Amino acid sequence: LDVGWNSVAGQSPPNPVAEIHPTSNPHPLGMDQQPIQQIQHITYSTKYSDDTYEYRHVVLPSQLTDIVPRHLLAEHEWRSLGLQQSRGWIHYGFYGPEKNVLLFRRKLPPPAERPVAPAPVLVDSEAGDT
Repeated sequence: LDVGWNSVAGQSPPNPVAEIHPTSNPHPLGMDQQPIQQIQHITYSTKYSDDTYEYRHVVLPSQLTDIVPRHLLAEHEWRSLGLQQSRGWIHYGFYGPEKNVLLFRRKLPPPAERPVAPAPVLVDSEAGDT
């Protein structure tokens, strides 16, 4: 079995992370790429809604704050920052006190076209006790 390196001869095994994500290649936004273990965390809020829109906010890592444009972002721009959301979300603002919080919304379908949640099933907790 030839694994491509020789631990007996004192060679170190290759670093697959460095080969896949070399730190010398610049990121499209000007940042260096980072190894998989150090990819920054993006936080997505739960969805909330009113009669017209469904909303959510996204918290970017503070390291991205300086490179995020201060205008409303088109879909290709927010996706280039690493955001992953289903289609239809529109960036409509920033949360003033925290520049790394992006606000998104998408139009709800008309009430007649919205899926109806099934009625909750009530379970009699005493039925099984005898």
